Amino acid sequence: MSFTLRAATPADAAALSVFAGENFPDAAPAVVPREAVAAFIAEHLSQQALKQAIASGAYTVNLVLNAEGQIIAYSAIDTVQPQPAEVAGNAAYLSKFYVGASARGMGISGVLMQQLVKDAQSAGYDGIHLGTHQENYRAQTFYEKMGFKRVGTRTFQLTPDVIGEDFIYYLQLGAV
Repeated sequence: MSFTLRAATPADAAALSVFAGENFPDAAPAVVPREAVAAFIAEHLSQQALKQAIASGAYTVNLVLNAEGQIIAYSAIDTVQPQPAEVAGNAAYLSKFYVGASARGMGISGVLMQQLVKDAQSAGYDGIHLGTHQENYRAQTFYEKMGFKRVGTRTFQLTPDVIGEDFIYYLQLGAV
């Protein structure tokens, strides 16, 4: 499969919102109520929310496109999220990292992670941190394969009524 990796622009928000809305549920374990997943998507992954985040610089987003120009993966560094105490140095927050099911197993995730690391280093960060649900085993396996270390736990406010339990992972840059 041939693919293109490029930075997102606000003009990508509509297609990105569709892709994000289709793929976010895959990362939410069955213990997370589906209504809460839908509410999170509506609030945080809408076309308007993503367009604003990209345009304002709050997110640095990379897209992976297939030969037809459709989004098959993306990542987002959130430049405004506070850094947890468990994370050393000046670490970027990896807010989003999704590869569509049809594109998994083709090396896309590794290429996307390499670009994310380059972007973080170029922005002056010395590490990357993220949170992933404690029951999202596929993500945990991937991040550990990429060199991330589990450094703590956090709660994640999915909706006003639903709180997720996450593991915090950290990667010191230069380790990928």
